[in-house]
Amino acid sequence: MLIYYIIILLLFFLHFVKATKVQEYLVFSFLLLFYCFAYKLGSDWQGYEDLYGNDFEFRAVEPGFMFVSRFFSSHGVGFWDYYNILKVFSFILTFIGIEYFMRNSNKYFALMLFVASFVNYLYLDCPFRNTIAISLMYVGLIFLHKKKLLLFYVFCLLSISFHLSAAPLLLLPLCRFDKLSNKTLVIIYFTTLLVFLGGDQLIFRVLSFMPFIIQDKVLFYGESGSEASQILSPGLVLRLGCLFLMLTNRKQIVDKYDKGAFMFNLTYLYLLLSLASYTVSMLFRCGLFLGLFYVIYINYGIESIKDKPTKAFFYGFYLLAAIVVTISTLQKGVYEPYENVLINSLFP
Repeated sequence: MLIYYIIILLLFFLHFVKATKVQEYLVFSFLLLFYCFAYKLGSDWQGYEDLYGNDFEFRAVEPGFMFVSRFFSSHGVGFWDYYNILKVFSFILTFIGIEYFMRNSNKYFALMLFVASFVNYLYLDCPFRNTIAISLMYVGLIFLHKKKLLLFYVFCLLSISFHLSAAPLLLLPLCRFDKLSNKTLVIIYFTTLLVFLGGDQLIFRVLSFMPFIIQDKVLFYGESGSEASQILSPGLVLRLGCLFLMLTNRKQIVDKYDKGAFMFNLTYLYLLLSLASYTVSMLFRCGLFLGLFYVIYINYGIESIKDKPTKAFFYGFYLLAAIVVTISTLQKGVYEPYENVLINSLFP
């Protein structure tokens, strides 16, 4: 559908004009209405609808999702009302994260990349529990940046209660890649790339020592394979471009942006997880929690380039990438035909 490409081009255009707060709120409102009230799109909603129509049983894994779902169900809230309310809640938390982490930067170019790479998947294909968990984690990461560790862990545990893939992020306070040299970071990245190019047996041998619940989750997503693809893919080129930007402009970014070092750590971790996810698909879900910081750092990197032709090249490169990613996404066949709950109710 043409609307997906119009959104990409609109956000790209807005990056180069001085948008007012009113315009920002209008863009946010449009995106919220478009993504949160989509009707019967994606591959997961039917499973959630079937689950919602039955009695929920408490379970130790991801109890937060079960508790919230049972609360809505027991109070007679219809499935689509419940589904849309939680999507709106998640979308608002996500934009709170975007506002916080991009306070001193033009947000539209990063938002364009975020929509193409993540929002279409998270809010239209909609891995529902994962989407809610990610939005909760953004609030936790705000507290982590403010060095309020207790509140970070509270939101991290809340996030885990909706999707287990948030569990590895409990270790985020220990990630200090900003203390390592560029040479060391390059060595780590390409060593990881080589390991995961042919490391299936090694990964699953390590997995055999982990608790059953983790093995079960990892193997479930590994078998589904819906997010995994070949490691040597166009996506790797985009991430290598990000690695180049973040290392060559490292000092300028850290000096210019008050969250530069914090964002550096999260972005580099995302780049490593994106390599690992091709072998262990469950790590794709884990990497989604950090995708926002990856696109923001690309924006930081391009803004830090002083040579205008080089800067123009990277803007064009990533605009083209956003369009290609959107084309690839739409080919999955779960994004069309687009219907909207609000439009259907207004024009039955």
